[in-house]
Amino acid sequence: MLISPKSLAGFTLIELMIVITVIGVLLAVGLPEASNWIQNSKIRARSESISNGLQLARAEAVRRNTRIQLMLTNSIPNAATLPALAAGNTGSTTGVNWAVMTYQPTGVYTAADFVQGGGNEVTASSAAVSSTDATVIFNGLGRTDIGAANLTIQVTNPTGGACVTVSGPMRCLNVVVLPGGQIRMCDPSIATGAGDTRAC
Repeated sequence: MLISPKSLAGFTLIELMIVITVIGVLLAVGLPEASNWIQNSKIRARSESISNGLQLARAEAVRRNTRIQLMLTNSIPNAATLPALAAGNTGSTTGVNWAVMTYQPTGVYTAADFVQGGGNEVTASSAAVSSTDATVIFNGLGRTDIGAANLTIQVTNPTGGACVTVSGPMRCLNVVVLPGGQIRMCDPSIATGAGDTRAC
């Protein structure tokens, strides 16, 4: 059986050019939004990591009925590095990593005080952290030592641009710790009077 030449026909040059043009237009429209989505996801991942660390510290304090501390740090947190990174209970208000440890008022720690670490970044990714304090301590009742004011940890992404609150493309987030020990993640760009639970 012979195959007719019409059944062997492929794409014409004009059809191929139309397909390439349509793909180009779709990429030109979609790539900036995809880039913003990736940069925003870095903010959310960093915020969730810090929130999880705070939840762990609070749960451990209640479980052990002792004071447990979360410290923000730029070092890699593990049992071996804890004595050096926690010395003096200072930490870093811009730390992208966190360490949960048994609190020692003297500021002298051993590897046995280490509970868990998070972030584990050698260099900071595009998500940046700015906190009102580098440490927070939870007691056996799950309450904090921060006094009457809230502890606010802001997570931004300067690489992706400014936050929505200042007309930028980034959906920046805050992790807020209340004196009673409650921990919540919120969006500072949402008006507080709107009744939206995501608002700070």
